[in-house]
Amino acid sequence: MPIHTVHADGSERPDSLLFGIPYPPDGYEQLPEGISLCMIVKNEERFLESCLRSVEGIVDEINIVDTGSTDRTLEIAEKFGARIEHREWRNDLAWARNEALKMATRRWTLILDGDEEIAPESRRWLLDLRTVPSYLTVLYTRIHNDTTEHGAVGMMSHSLPRIFPTNPRISYRGVIHETLVVDDGETRATAVITPIRILHRGYTMEIIGAKKKEERNAPLLRRATEIHAEDSFSWFNYGNYLLGSEQYDEGIESLQRVVDMERGKEMRGFVPMAYVFLAGTVATHLKDIDRALTTIDECLDRAPNYVLAIYGKAEILARAGRYEEAREWFKKAIATKATEERYNVVDEELSLWKSQYNIATTFLNEAGREEEAIAWLEEAHRNKPDVWIVVERLAIVLEKVRRYFDAEIVLREAFERHRDAATSITYVNYLARRKRMTRALEVIEEALPSASDDVAAALNVAAAAIVREVGNGDPIPYLKSALDVAPGSGMALAMLDEIYAQQGDELARARLRREEFDAPLQTAADYMRRSSRLLEEHRLEDAASVAEEGAVRFAGDASLVFNLGLALAQLEGKKDRAIEVLAAATKGDPSAIEAAAFMRASLLEKEGRNEAALEVLDAVFGEEPTNEDALLFHARLLESLGQSEAAEAGLRAAMGSGRKRIGVELAAMMLRAGRIAEAGDVASEALATA
Repeated sequence: MPIHTVHADGSERPDSLLFGIPYPPDGYEQLPEGISLCMIVKNEERFLESCLRSVEGIVDEINIVDTGSTDRTLEIAEKFGARIEHREWRNDLAWARNEALKMATRRWTLILDGDEEIAPESRRWLLDLRTVPSYLTVLYTRIHNDTTEHGAVGMMSHSLPRIFPTNPRISYRGVIHETLVVDDGETRATAVITPIRILHRGYTMEIIGAKKKEERNAPLLRRATEIHAEDSFSWFNYGNYLLGSEQYDEGIESLQRVVDMERGKEMRGFVPMAYVFLAGTVATHLKDIDRALTTIDECLDRAPNYVLAIYGKAEILARAGRYEEAREWFKKAIATKATEERYNVVDEELSLWKSQYNIATTFLNEAGREEEAIAWLEEAHRNKPDVWIVVERLAIVLEKVRRYFDAEIVLREAFERHRDAATSITYVNYLARRKRMTRALEVIEEALPSASDDVAAALNVAAAAIVREVGNGDPIPYLKSALDVAPGSGMALAMLDEIYAQQGDELARARLRREEFDAPLQTAADYMRRSSRLLEEHRLEDAASVAEEGAVRFAGDASLVFNLGLALAQLEGKKDRAIEVLAAATKGDPSAIEAAAFMRASLLEKEGRNEAALEVLDAVFGEEPTNEDALLFHARLLESLGQSEAAEAGLRAAMGSGRKRIGVELAAMMLRAGRIAEAGDVASEALATA
């Protein structure tokens, strides 16, 4: 029940209006009742009709500034009675927004983008707002972004002032990531949080194109920091761009500037995110856990219930191996669900399944705690059944603890729901591991009719592998079916090549090897097969070109990066380039990551850069490697750098049963130092335990 105030003249009215909007000053002249929708658009035909239909009957005018549409955008807008003005784009979002604001004639202004809609349940709030008096109060709405992550539809949300009085004192500022200001930022507006929700339908596609978009925007982002050097929001946006472009040191510097500029001030919506992004990057890039925790704790002191900060602290603690503490903070993140909408930006999946998944991961990092991990994975799975990484991890752990029936149920249900590449192939591989070959072939037959070409190729290769293992049937028809839909399938070509070689059918093999060079490439395995074949034929330029294209397309796949480095290392004048690209081998097959590190270190050693070579080995294998080849290489580099005692200590600590090579190398090191008797003892010990 609203609180009423009795005024001097005896009149009585509530102290505030709808949503708690304060009354305007007495005598302030109001524009005509209603809502003006103001938009800037360009080629928005995909979502625009849904956008305008969502406000049909609740806005009084639709004002559109078009910056050069060439699709059906204008036709759709005209169908809804929009007033349209045309402007040539000038790389300035605030200017374009303000051009649309000039068209508004009603009391309240509503801002939407072409891929947004008013949530159906929010229509009644806008209808009520039409008659409410306005002054300088801006209304925050919750924008819910549909996302697709790990195979499941997700939701992120953020809060922005999308409704405000139609008033020339209120405008946008900023060439990019425009900000609503009053009197060009000289006056602070009253802000009210409302229950009005906006649905953002194009978010997933924006993410897909985000990197190119940010590259285009980079000069504008930098320019904004030059024009408004004291504007922390400009530095925040520029810092985000730098982190997204993997310019981590510069990004850390920019975000640290934001934090320093905003310290001691009232917390604005983007500031907690600056803390979170800064702390996370300091932890992952600089590996400075103490600084990361200090940063995130400062954020939590200022915003104790901010879920992104709570979750961020949990991630930092987990990265530091402080698993018990991390679990407590992940649990706090789960408990924040009821308060999510108080904050500017929220990933609504954090309390739904991501925290549970990460709690499970901490248990899996501790030996013998699989059952505790399973309980959390099951909770994440119940809350969000379609998240593939949860399904996959749950099945793996269930299989590890020999709960085979439960693992199969999880994979079967996922397959029956989706029948996509991940669920089909993973389920088939599980059945094959359990030697249930007949059922695996049945699943393949069930999945094939609705499978895309790449999935059909992978399933046919799996069927061929099963038939080969069972020894009952001919795998070649399956492989030919795979090549019918994916002629460049690396897995199918490799298996068929091997079968022809075993059969002694050199004619068929030669034809296969000749024709495969004309086939299009789709998967990482396709690029791997092609680049390996080109290396085999010593067509080094072609091999490098194919491997590089694949490595770019599949984000640093270690196997492809290795092939690229191998080709470049053999080309005249390309060794430095090989050293550079091999550093990108950070994803995929662990053995390929290790092989790339060996090659890079070897190339550095040949150039006499032994200290750099040692850093490469340490980064991949650790300063006390257990891999025997890495251990021997590590010792050789230490000796070359004058650290013979450290080299000897590492080899001596690793000596044991069956490690003859280590003993021999240690003995050789002692011989080089003139310690002949000791060398003999070590050699005898190594031979005795071999």
